[in-house]
Order: sequence, then structure tokens, then C-alpha cells
Amino acid sequence: WAVSEELHAGKGVKTLFATHYHQLTDVAKILDRSVNCHMQAKEDAHELTLLHRIAEGPTDASFGIHVAKMAGVPEEVLSRARKVLNNLEEGSTIEVSKTPVVITHSASASVFKHDRGKTDKLAKAIADNGGFFGVVIIPGFIQGSNVGNLDNWAEHIEHLVNVMGIDHVCIGTDKMGPGPGTESLFEYPVEMPFSKPGEFSWQGWQEKHRVNGPTATDIKLEGYNDFTDWPNLTIKLAERGFNEEEIKKMLGLNYLRVFEEVVG
Repeated sequence: WAVSEELHAGKGVKTLFATHYHQLTDVAKILDRSVNCHMQAKEDAHELTLLHRIAEGPTDASFGIHVAKMAGVPEEVLSRARKVLNNLEEGSTIEVSKTPVVITHSASASVFKHDRGKTDKLAKAIADNGGFFGVVIIPGFIQGSNVGNLDNWAEHIEHLVNVMGIDHVCIGTDKMGPGPGTESLFEYPVEMPFSKPGEFSWQGWQEKHRVNGPTATDIKLEGYNDFTDWPNLTIKLAERGFNEEEIKKMLGLNYLRVFEEVVG
């Protein structure tokens, strides 16, 4: 970080290459003549293809295991590294945290397999830690197309309640405005000019994680377009058999419990 600031001050250096230091990308938000760029790559299962192209923005992933494979590290070592990485990603934060850990907006990978979905193992660990799991309403994250419905969403709710218990499941829509994408209905403050009002930047997102199609109508969850449709979520939960007390917990009481425990 300090090196970046010194170079930015005018030492005649135009580029600084850095790996495994994602926090360094925040420099571009602070230093007016600093710009993030990354080397593009395509990841497929355990394979990595270098595209030999430079793109704007920071990278969205680390490819250490792939690089080790290219360097000739034995497969048994790579396999062990993948298992260790998976364990670290799923459990390390919970193990060291003294307060509940939360998943604010995601979905169950058991109901629909998606890179952003979470395993039952992680969901159970979150519950055991006292946290909560907010379930998204983004169609592409909860089922296999850009058009879905509230029953698709409710399936994730029901599964996670069975895994975690009713005290640990909430609603985390991940959608504020009508689209395209998930951008907000509200304008950014002038001190946060990252996006212009009405726009959404997919900088740093892998293509497969992007949910904005060619037009706003390509992405649609029938029954939920913006905040004014929130009552439809309540109705759907009731239709699926949840009682009033259970619905109140998922609508807000579970959030408040964790908030009070952590913040006071």
C-alpha cells in the first residue's frame, strides 16, 4: 500500500503488479490517478485458461491452486489443497468469531447448485453459531433461468428452515430496484460516485455471476419487482404453511435478535 502511494506521488512508474493482496485494489478509490486492471482468465472446474487480455477493474478470484498445477505440483497435493481451501472458506470465520456470523443474501446450494449458493454444512454451522441466513430472490441464483417465481424462492426457505431451524432463516432479497440487474432505486450520495444513478457496474464480477440480461425484462421473479412487492413474500410464506410467529421471525425478528446481540 505504502509503495503504491509513493509511486502515485510521481516516481515515473506506470504499473505495479501485485498478487494475493486484494485490499490493494482500494487504492484506486483514494488516489485520483490510480486505476485497477487485471489479466483475464477463464475458470472451468479445475482448469484455468489464460486469455492474454487486460481488462479494467480488479480480479474477482485468486488462482493459486491453478498456478501450482501449472508449475507441476503433484495432483495429491493439489487435491489436499482444494480440501483445505474449502474448509477454510466454510468454517474459519465461524471458528474464530465471538459473535454470530451471518449470510446476508444467498441461497441453498442443495436446492439449486450455483457458485453463490451455500452448503448445508455451512448453513448448519451458521445456525450453531447463532447467526442467520438471508435468502435472495434473484432468479438465476435460485433456479436455472432468468425468469422464476416465488415458489422457487420458497423452496430455499423451506430447505434452510429444515437444516438450520426457524430462528436462523431470514429474507435477504439482494434486489432494491426494478432492474436491469439489482441496482438501487435510490441515488448514490455525491461522495460515493462509483455508479451513476440508474446504472450498475459489473466490474469485478465473473460473467457467470452476472444477472443482467440484454433488457430489463430478461430477469424477472414473478411476484417481486421492488420493495412495494414485499407483502407478496409474506403471502407466499403463509401459503407454504408457515404460521404467524414463524413468519414474523423470518421477516425481521431473527435479524433483530442477532443485531441486539452484536450491537447491543
